[in-house]
Amino acid sequence: MDAIEKQKFDAAIEQLSKPDVFGDLMLASTPEAANKIAESLEPVKTLVQMGTDAGSEILQLLPRKEILENDYLTTAVLYVVWRTQPPDAQKVLGPLIVNGSFRGINTELSGRLFLKYTGIPAPREDVFDVAFREAQRVQNENPHPNSTVDNGSHSSNQDT
Repeated sequence: MDAIEKQKFDAAIEQLSKPDVFGDLMLASTPEAANKIAESLEPVKTLVQMGTDAGSEILQLLPRKEILENDYLTTAVLYVVWRTQPPDAQKVLGPLIVNGSFRGINTELSGRLFLKYTGIPAPREDVFDVAFREAQRVQNENPHPNSTVDNGSHSSNQDT
């Protein structure tokens, strides 16, 4: 990601972090509604248009405690990952699923996303159960260093 793309990415993340932007996601009562609302948000559109590089960058933000504690921001991040298809999604999502890092609608969204990356079809009613089982299997086979939630105790590598 070049400097201009990085600035565009940072601006979109900053916008996405504002309650007046992600707050629309509070209206979602189903995973489908959450995805529809997420796709309508301008910063999400920007990140999706930026492609896989933006998806990889945002995927690295997902394990951060401040992201996971905000269900609406997590929904938007999961949607960007869904649309941009970064290559390491399975490795990052698996441990987060196994560790119970997702809540509410994001449990279903993360399960669907993980199964998409593993190529495993699952009946709609038990998506998370299948994703949890498969995430445990994948995590046991290939431990990933990003397997725990970052509680903010580490310094960021980004320039401010």
